[in-house]
Amino acid sequence: MGGLGKTTLAQLAYQDDQVNQHFQLKSWVCVSEDFDVVRLTKAMLQSLNVEASGLSELDPLHRKLLQKLKGQGRLLLVLDDVWEAQNLNIHNWNLLTAPLRNRSAGTKVIITTRSRIVSEMAPRTLTHDLGFLSFLLPGEKFKLSISGHELPSCSYTRMEHLRVLDLRGVRLDRLPESIASLKHLRYLRISSVVDELPESVGSMYHLQTLDSRGVRELPNSMSNLLNLRHLILSSSDTIEYPVGIGKLTELQTVPGFRVSPKHNRAKLGELKDLNNIRGEFAIKGLENLADVNEARKACLDKKRNISSLHLEWDPKADSWHIDEEVLESLKPSVKLATLKILGFNGPSYPSWLGDGSFSRLGTIKLEHCENWTFLPPLGQLPSLRSLNISQARAVEYIGSDFLHSRLFSVSFLQCSTCEILPALSQLPSPVELYVGGASNLENVELDSLSSYDQMSERGRQATYTSIAFPRLQKLEFHDMPIWEEWLGAKEGDFPFLWKLVLKRCPRLRALPHLPPGLKELYVEDCEELQCLSSFSQGLKSLKSLWLLSVTNCPNLDFTATEGPPPKLELMYLTSCPLLLAWCEGHPRMLERIPNIWVDGVRVSPKGRKVSNGKYEDVYASVSHLSKACFRGM
Repeated sequence: MGGLGKTTLAQLAYQDDQVNQHFQLKSWVCVSEDFDVVRLTKAMLQSLNVEASGLSELDPLHRKLLQKLKGQGRLLLVLDDVWEAQNLNIHNWNLLTAPLRNRSAGTKVIITTRSRIVSEMAPRTLTHDLGFLSFLLPGEKFKLSISGHELPSCSYTRMEHLRVLDLRGVRLDRLPESIASLKHLRYLRISSVVDELPESVGSMYHLQTLDSRGVRELPNSMSNLLNLRHLILSSSDTIEYPVGIGKLTELQTVPGFRVSPKHNRAKLGELKDLNNIRGEFAIKGLENLADVNEARKACLDKKRNISSLHLEWDPKADSWHIDEEVLESLKPSVKLATLKILGFNGPSYPSWLGDGSFSRLGTIKLEHCENWTFLPPLGQLPSLRSLNISQARAVEYIGSDFLHSRLFSVSFLQCSTCEILPALSQLPSPVELYVGGASNLENVELDSLSSYDQMSERGRQATYTSIAFPRLQKLEFHDMPIWEEWLGAKEGDFPFLWKLVLKRCPRLRALPHLPPGLKELYVEDCEELQCLSSFSQGLKSLKSLWLLSVTNCPNLDFTATEGPPPKLELMYLTSCPLLLAWCEGHPRMLERIPNIWVDGVRVSPKGRKVSNGKYEDVYASVSHLSKACFRGM
C-alpha cells in the first residue's frame, strides 16, 4: 500500500547513529518497476563508491561487488520500492543476491514494498514484515495519506494518535465504525464512493475538517462535532442536515442548506448562531418552508462573512402565498458581493433589494422570478457591475430607473412579455450587453441615445456626449422571434464594440451602421435578414473584421460593390445560397481570405472556384484539404 511511510521508516533506520556504528558498508538502491539485475547491481556498486559505468555484463559486476565486500565488515542493503515487475522472479532475485549469500550473517537487507508477493519471494532471514503502521509512536503527531485498494480492518485501532487522515485513494464502500477510535483526528478526507458516514463519527470531538464529497446523508451524531470548522460536501442539492446542526457554531465552510419537508431534519432556523460561515452559501428547497418564522430565525443579516448568497425555490412549486414574506425575511448582510435568486414565485421583490446600504453588491442574477411585473430599482447599488435577468416572463416594461451607470455586463434573457426595452437612451455604457428570448419585442430603439462620461477622481465635471454606448465591447441578441427593426444607431456609435452576435431573430430585416472597429460578427437563423451593414461601402467599411460567421440566412446577400472586409481571415458560410452565389461570381475577391469554410468543409486557400452553389477546388485531390469540419451529422 502506497503512502504509508515505508520509505521514510527505512530512511530513519538507514541514517540512525547506532546503525552506522554497526554496519561498515551501506547501500541504498531504488528498484521501482523494472527489476533489471544488471542495472540494480551497478546501482549497488555506485552507492558503495565503486566505478562500474563501463560494465554491462553481470559476471564482471559480481566480481567487483565481491571484491568490494571482501574483508570490509557488515553490509546494510536497502532495496526501496520493489514492485511486482514482469522480470521479477525467483531466478532474477537469486542472481541479484548471489554475491551476498556467501557473506557473514552480519549482512542485512531491508526491502520496502507494497506487495506481499514480493515480500514472500525473499527469504525471511533477510526481511521483516512491519505490518500496518505498527511503528507509530505514542504522543507523536502524524499525517497519513493512503492510496490503494485495501485497508486492513484493524488499522484504526493502531493509529490513535493520528491527526490527519486522507483516504481518498482507498476504495471503500463504507467507513467502518472503528474510525471513531481516532480520537485526536483533526482532518478526515474520505473517498467519493462512500455515500454515508457511521454514527460513530459523532464521537470524534476534535475533528475540524471533514471532507466527504460523496456523502448523501449525514448521521444524527453530527451535532456532537462542536469543533468542526470545515464541512466539505459535493453540493447542497440533496443534503438535508440532521437536527442539532445549529450547535456547530465554529463552522466556517459549508456549501449550503437544503430546507427539508421532513420533521426529523434540521429546520432553517438552526442557522441562527452559525455566524462564522464564509464565502459562498446556498439555501435551496425554500418551497418546502412552511413557517416564515424559520426564515427570520436564520438571521442571514448577521452572517457578515458570506460573500455570495444563492436563494432557490422550485419554480414549479405552489408556494407563492408565503414566498414574498420568506424572501423579505432572508435579508443578507450588507457586505454581500453576489446575490442569486432563482425560482421565486412571489408577486414582488423584497424591500431590501436595491437598498443603497448594500455598497459591495457587484453581481445580481434573477432567474425564474415568474410573477414579477416590475424589476427592483437597482440603480441605488453603487458597486453593481453585472446584472443577469432571465425568465422573468411577467415583466411588462424594463425601465431605465433600475440601471446604474457603472454596469459592466447586462443580460436580459427570456423576458418574453416585455414589449419594449428601456429607451436604451438612458442605458449606461456596459462593456457587455446580452438580450435574448424577448419573444414580444418588436423594436430595439437606440434613437437619441446618450451617456455621460465618468467623473475623474479629481472631481472634474462630467461632459455630455451623444455617442451611444461609448464603452460597450460585446453585444448579443438571442431568440427574438418578432423583432423586425433595429433603429436609431448612427455612425460613431459603439466605438469599442468588437463582438456582435445575432441568433434566432427570424424577422429581423437589416442591421444598423456597424462600427469600423468590429472584429467578430456572428449571424445565425436570421431568415429575413438581407444585408449586414447600412454603410454604402457595406462590409468593406469594417476595416478590423477578421471573423465572419453566417448560418442559415437564405436572404442575406452582399451588395454589388460590397465584398469581404480587407482584414478578413476566417469566414464560415452555412446554408446561405445568395452569399454562395455572390462568391461564384467573385472568386478573385476570396483568394486573399486564408480560411473559408462552406457547409462545414474547409476549402483550399488557393485555386478555388465556385460552381452551382458549391466550391470546386481546381486541385484534383481532396488531399490538398488541410482541415475538415462536419457539423449537424
